[in-house]
Amino acid sequence: MLYREVQEQVCGVFLDKLRPRLLRASSMDILCSIIDAIMVAAARCEELGETAAVPARVCQQLLGDAQERLIFRAQQFIHDRIGGRVSQSDLNYPAILTQDANARFSPVEDAVTIMNTTAQRLAAGVFAGIAHEAVTLAARSLNDAARIVTRTSGALDGQLFAVRQLQRLRDATAKYGTIGSTEVSLDFSGLREALGELARGHALFSLTRSHPLLALARGPRVMASRIDARAELEHNTRLARDTAAAHATRILLDPALTLLNEDAGALANTSMFSLVYFMRNSLF
Repeated sequence: MLYREVQEQVCGVFLDKLRPRLLRASSMDILCSIIDAIMVAAARCEELGETAAVPARVCQQLLGDAQERLIFRAQQFIHDRIGGRVSQSDLNYPAILTQDANARFSPVEDAVTIMNTTAQRLAAGVFAGIAHEAVTLAARSLNDAARIVTRTSGALDGQLFAVRQLQRLRDATAKYGTIGSTEVSLDFSGLREALGELARGHALFSLTRSHPLLALARGPRVMASRIDARAELEHNTRLARDTAAAHATRILLDPALTLLNEDAGALANTSMFSLVYFMRNSLF
């Protein structure tokens, strides 16, 4: 009994001293180090069993606080760094590749960073929500940047820029499996129908289960839909790649098609004309 009381006192002082500092921590690196240390301590307490019940409880309290703080800082990071304004250096494409062949797009790299940081330190459901938000905002920033590159450098450069970064984001998310979130919305169509029936004076005195007053009492229907960010990312990557390939093929073949159209009469019987004519009708 005395041993447990000493544990309670020591752990209480430890919790009172550490918790306020933990809740003020702003560095995700520090928070991650704290979470890793607490997880190790919690695992050790679990091995010791009942003799470490008090330290185990304190570890769980501190772990919950640290994870909540990490979630808050991760959401701030996503809003500021991924959903924020794209820098001009990210848009200097394709010229930037002559300086650094491995040049990255900042919002995509930030999305990869936040996923790698939180994957093993948060519950699976919480991580899936954070990863979904990061991937969605990174893809949105990428689409905006691709449109700017298209205006400044040309359509093909804009498409290749999008393909390069989408593939980077797709490859980085592959190890996490499904990255999705559930969106909840309210369906008011039933309420509108019920109000319409009441306004028209229909079924005012009936006692059926479909009475409009009962529909009003039940309120709107809750609609839940599951969104898989990885599946959507895979689709967008494939679409961007196919679009860029078709555009590049058209650029390569257009001169030949123009020449053949001008000399169609002279070349109509040649195998080259037949081949290019087939390619033109098949690809375009």
